[in-house]
Amino acid sequence: MEMFCLKCRRKVTVEDSSVDESSVNGRRLIRASCPECSSNLARFMKATSTT
Repeated sequence: MEMFCLKCRRKVTVEDSSVDESSVNGRRLIRASCPECSSNLARFMKATSTT
C-alpha cells in the first residue's frame, strides 16, 4: 500500500503486515510507520456502510 510521508515528502510503500486498522467517528483509519524515516503515517479511508 502506498502512503504519503510528510517528513520525507514523497510516497512510500508500506507492507500490508505492518498496517494497523482502526475506526474514528465511523471512518476507517489506517496507521503505519514510514520504512525510511520511521515517522507515523495515517490515512483515512471511506466509511464502511452498514445496511
